[in-house]
Amino acid sequence: MSEYAILKLPGVRVPENREPLGSKQKLWWHDPTGNEPRLLFKHNRPGTGEDWSEKLAAELAQELGLPHARVELACVDGSSGAAIFDFTDNGQTALVHGNELLEVVDPEYPKEKRRRAREYTIAAVHNVLARPGVGLPPAPIPFPAEVIDAFGVFLGYLMLDAWIGNTDRHHENWGLLWRGEGAPRPLTLAPSFDHASSLGRELTDDKRTREGDSSQGTPTDRYARRAKSAFCASTDGGRPLLTWEAFQTAGALRPEAAAAWLARLRAVTPETVRETVERVPGTRMSAVAKAFACTLLQCNAKLLGA
Repeated sequence: MSEYAILKLPGVRVPENREPLGSKQKLWWHDPTGNEPRLLFKHNRPGTGEDWSEKLAAELAQELGLPHARVELACVDGSSGAAIFDFTDNGQTALVHGNELLEVVDPEYPKEKRRRAREYTIAAVHNVLARPGVGLPPAPIPFPAEVIDAFGVFLGYLMLDAWIGNTDRHHENWGLLWRGEGAPRPLTLAPSFDHASSLGRELTDDKRTREGDSSQGTPTDRYARRAKSAFCASTDGGRPLLTWEAFQTAGALRPEAAAAWLARLRAVTPETVRETVERVPGTRMSAVAKAFACTLLQCNAKLLGA
């Protein structure tokens, strides 16, 4: 079983910007000849496994047949991180983030508030993605027949979130691709992206193995049950939905699609999961972290009912 390759930058690429973007160190790189796609290199923050969590999330999305950004483990001048490949055709399409779309539907929507916005609900996203003008993105394999619209695909994204324990599907971590007036499909759902907040990547090995109160279950059980999504239960200011609750809430709006996605998840064998995780080089992910990730995926699949 071969390990995932580590992409070494710069290689043929050159940096587009010299300054970090946002709250994390990120740099766009491009190939001056145009032969290689642009990519975003994201440095690991100290004490995290943001590189391997991004990579594994992409590989697991592939197993489910979900559209996703391509991710490779990477390094720049000895600094480790993840390379996320551009999915906008080198800028030929524009990514319109969820907060911008939600503001179009609701001019009072708090688009600058990433967390705990009571207006950020599953129903609000449904109101955007269920519109007939929103196309489905290309996928690794054909979608289940029961997935008939962009919201049905997004339901698959929510299942992925619950499976990997991704707690960061805020309103800027999904969106639509705009291809311009006159295009056959001017608006399509973007592939799933930005999955670094998953698989317990922020934990130390000590916390992954700390027993704690046995009546509350194993460390993995406790961690799985606490995973909160970015979605609010209601516009009345209710509590945040847990990741598996977000999938269930969305699934109630598309029960046939939810059942089809769960069937896809059941088809992913424990052996496939283990092999996917084990391919991360030991220099990037410890044996304890790998064992925790595999067990967490099993726990979360049970919470989903798969």
